[in-house]
Amino acid sequence: MHHQRTQAYTQRIQKVLEWMQAEKIDAVVFHDTEEHRTASMRYLCGHPMDALFIIKRDGRSVLIPWDVHMAEAHASADLIVPQSEFGRDPAAALQNMLADLGPGARIELPSATPHPFVSSLQNRLCQQEIICREQGIAEHLLTLRMIKDEEETALYEKACTETDAVLDALLNNWENFTSETDAALAIEGMGRTRGAEKTGFETIVAGPARSWGIHAFPSYGPGPLQVRGLTIIDFGLVFQGYTSDITATVARGPLSGRQRDMISLVTEAHERACALLKPGTMTRDIAAAVHRFFSDHGRTMPHSLGHGIGLDIHEYPFLRDKTEGNTQLRPGMVLTIEPGLYDPEEGGVRLENDYLITPEGHRRLTNSRILSIR
Repeated sequence: MHHQRTQAYTQRIQKVLEWMQAEKIDAVVFHDTEEHRTASMRYLCGHPMDALFIIKRDGRSVLIPWDVHMAEAHASADLIVPQSEFGRDPAAALQNMLADLGPGARIELPSATPHPFVSSLQNRLCQQEIICREQGIAEHLLTLRMIKDEEETALYEKACTETDAVLDALLNNWENFTSETDAALAIEGMGRTRGAEKTGFETIVAGPARSWGIHAFPSYGPGPLQVRGLTIIDFGLVFQGYTSDITATVARGPLSGRQRDMISLVTEAHERACALLKPGTMTRDIAAAVHRFFSDHGRTMPHSLGHGIGLDIHEYPFLRDKTEGNTQLRPGMVLTIEPGLYDPEEGGVRLENDYLITPEGHRRLTNSRILSIR
């Protein structure tokens, strides 16, 4: 079966082909299963899960899905062949589909591919070279995915608009949510009603008794919300695979002086970071500026300042003040800014919004905030 490729997928595959030619690779293979997800398959063909995807040196793409009807509905590939034709044996499917490359062909799999599968494939394709390495196709795709194209940017506009709508509905009716679970399930329900595939990760609603945790565990429970103190709400909504990621804080007074100070510092840290969001700025410099700001006020932020988002919740670039992973901001990057402070006695404050880097600077995509209630 054939399924017409869209222009966006064609352009993405062309970039992979250029890399393959430079690396002298004859085919790249992606294997997405319940035990091992790879969002790069969806990036290249639109199929959401459970399939093998091949790009050959001549540009042909082959999708071998577990559910062929799902593939016909979602995928964009030159050839779609159900796994059932190969007894649902992935290695057998690849042996069949890669035979035309001939002896000596170099076939690359992403570095995170499980070793038993790599070994099984090498045994089946003993006359071909199976390559599974660090700094290979997986790393190259993460770099490509860091810069969103026009189709992806449009999806982000949609995802973030809907995320704002859910957050507004939640905060505008905050008095109606008595427990963490009430609020978390409301986010899930409102998101699905608005067309989201799912939440981007397990929603966090941590009331005043538990907001001191960076990522509360469990992520929500029976804890009360309508009590004095700080509540952290962290969630994202997924549209066509792409997730938003925001954090709001609800501050119910009367607050202590230390709590008010934490809110003020986090708010200013967010503003300082945003002022640096423009092409050419190094991610490490932005993170270091915020860490310095907190340190000057006797505080420490125990996590990174932000990260890229996309088909995965954490993507390149990462905004850290460490030596590794320093990246220059470029137009098309979509990332979060999420300063936070946490205190075992006072609770936690975090403010997270999503931003698109533009040629002129940046555009804020979400409208998360700190809501103060007296």
